[in-house]
Amino acid sequence: MSENEPEPRSKAENVNILKRRQPSVEEFKIEEVTAKVTVKKASEEEVKKFINSYEESIRGIEKQTAIMQKYNDEFNFCMWHTIPENVKTLKSKRQEFITMMDQLAEAQTSLLEDSNCIIKDSKTMIDTLPKKTVQEQEFYKRISLCVPNNILNVTKSSKPEIPENFQQILKRFDEMEEWSFGFLVSRVARRVLFLDNATKLLTKPGLVAVKFESWTPELGVGIAQNSDFKFRFTQLNYEEKFHHHKWKTISAAYSSKSPEELKRRLEGQKSVLEEEEREEKKIEDYVTKILDQFRKIKHQLVIVKQQLEEQQKVQSELDHIEKSVKSVQDLIREQFNTVQKECPVCLLDFTNGINSERCPLVWQCGHTTCNNCSQTLVDITKPFKPQCPVCRKKHTLKKFTPNFGLMPKPT
Repeated sequence: MSENEPEPRSKAENVNILKRRQPSVEEFKIEEVTAKVTVKKASEEEVKKFINSYEESIRGIEKQTAIMQKYNDEFNFCMWHTIPENVKTLKSKRQEFITMMDQLAEAQTSLLEDSNCIIKDSKTMIDTLPKKTVQEQEFYKRISLCVPNNILNVTKSSKPEIPENFQQILKRFDEMEEWSFGFLVSRVARRVLFLDNATKLLTKPGLVAVKFESWTPELGVGIAQNSDFKFRFTQLNYEEKFHHHKWKTISAAYSSKSPEELKRRLEGQKSVLEEEEREEKKIEDYVTKILDQFRKIKHQLVIVKQQLEEQQKVQSELDHIEKSVKSVQDLIREQFNTVQKECPVCLLDFTNGINSERCPLVWQCGHTTCNNCSQTLVDITKPFKPQCPVCRKKHTLKKFTPNFGLMPKPT
């Protein structure tokens, strides 16, 4: 203890220092009646100064009470910790904590490996998206120009599937957050006794005397004649009663503490406590490593979620292309099912046989005419390219393709 610090006081001395010197509410009411006749009123400034001093004194009692309470709690913990049976209990809890850390570390390692693989696979898929999109668009154009008899030869468009482990990895991340929360709570709940902290308790903290301003009848008159002062003084009076009662209770426990007994126990358990400190240091390093790993996993989580969003965009775009392709296919099938069985030029029915005069031939635009009419149109327009008699689009191919879908079944 330094020279400037006051000497520790006994319980009785502290009680006298902090003893309330203001009247109670009941006493104040009695004095208020008599003061109107015989006592001079204190000035407003004097009343304000008194009430402010009263409030400051109450805060002083509260502060001294908090100092004693903290010392009592730490002293009790040290006394409890230096009992051999309790030390064994703490060691058992420490082992449970280490087991939890091992499980958490193992799960973290597995999770990091999975997330790294997913990020790599997803990046590869995203890099191939432009090529895949071009292929799908070309397929869409091709199917748009497809004629009915070629529909069955068109292969179904392929699209990348979002890996199931994407959803699994996100679920495991949520589980990992719960694990980590429990891990951190367990870490905070574990209290450890260090010799340096225990040694400080061998000297009780000094308490600063709390000074109350003297009460005078003049102050009672000044407070009674101002409703604001009266209300504030009544509140402070109740607060002072509460804090003073709390101070007396904690002060009794504070005065009963025996630093000599604690010193004797610390000396007897010194080797055990030093060993515990070394073990706790190892655990602290392990905890730091796990928390660093967890921060890395949180970063990986952000990356995986971003990759998943990119995958979903890819999926959405390809789904849209496939939907468009399916729409064209349905339209072509509908046309195939409702197409006429006769040539739109000569109005004669199509016949079976590739070389027959009324064999159905497909123009480049997709319309169909009979062999005879198609050749006639070609001959008429030479040396220019023939035009479809239905839509007037030019036919740039050298030959016509037979439309087997419109050929009647042979009898």
